[in-house]
Amino acid sequence: MAGKYKYSSNSVKSQVSKMIKEYSAGSNNNQSVVIYCFDCDDYDSNQRDSEFLDEVKEYCEDNGYRFIWFCKDVERVYIGEKVPDKLKKKKAADFRTKKGINSVRKEMLQVDGYRQNCSNILRVLGEFECLRGK
Repeated sequence: MAGKYKYSSNSVKSQVSKMIKEYSAGSNNNQSVVIYCFDCDDYDSNQRDSEFLDEVKEYCEDNGYRFIWFCKDVERVYIGEKVPDKLKKKKAADFRTKKGINSVRKEMLQVDGYRQNCSNILRVLGEFECLRGK
């Protein structure tokens, strides 16, 4: 998205629209769902971060998009620790190689309100029948 604050820029809107059209062109049965994923950052101690999440949530609702959040960030949800920027790619590769997803507690991924080391990703993905039970 070229930066979290550019989620509603004309450039991002154009890219989303283009991808929806391309997917729809593949078949009359193809239905697109747009999902925006954001880290919560310091939502609990920084008013700007909290306001940002409110803005993104409203933007998603207004546009029929789904909103997935990770508190405070995706690394803390899946790995359980803050990861310095320079180590994020390595940690992600290790997580994938070691099948770290198997050790993530499911209940931490289906939380309703913002909570540290949690996400709503399974709540949102659970809306889609094709993903249920997998």
